[in-house]
Amino acid sequence: MDFKAFFQLSYGVYLLGTAYENQDYGCIINTACQVTATPAQISVAVNKENCTCEMIQKSGHFSVNVLTQDAHMEFIGRYGFKSGREIDKFAGMDVTHSAAGDPMLLDSAEVGAAFSCKVVSSLDVGTHILFVGLVEEAVVTGYGKPLTYADYHLVKKGVTPPKASSFQPEAPKKESDQPQWRCTVCGYVHTGNQPPEKCPICKQGPEKFEKI
Repeated sequence: MDFKAFFQLSYGVYLLGTAYENQDYGCIINTACQVTATPAQISVAVNKENCTCEMIQKSGHFSVNVLTQDAHMEFIGRYGFKSGREIDKFAGMDVTHSAAGDPMLLDSAEVGAAFSCKVVSSLDVGTHILFVGLVEEAVVTGYGKPLTYADYHLVKKGVTPPKASSFQPEAPKKESDQPQWRCTVCGYVHTGNQPPEKCPICKQGPEKFEKI
């Protein structure tokens, strides 16, 4: 099987959010799509290990924030390469909450549109849970053009996190005789005698690197 065939599928980049017990949670996903028009429904797939997945199961609702081409890597890294069990990802952000309480960043140039959905069904698909949500709110912010997953990789030089649906592990390429270090959070590979002081992708410290 040629796994590169999966790279030909078209994806966007989205901030999936939910709220539970007055706390906002969110993570970056690339699997969100409209599945029906009447009624309007959106499906999302999120890794079981993500805190956001657990909270959606508890809350029964979620938001989908469509990221724009103006979304910088620090913004994506905040939600995509850190855990809501360790930090409040929405702290300091200008958050608008839907009627259901879902976090939507309507005043952020990184978000072009947002949806709030009620979970109507879910399916265990192995590493991920597929949620289908009935759209209760939909807003266009007027900011930017949608960020595609291809642009995320080719323009922003982003990497696919290990928990993403499209993650494909591959052996690192040796560029020299120097040691190599892999970030255990996002998969970035650094060449040098020591790990970097900070990962250029997810901003984690040297303690998150393993020698390979």
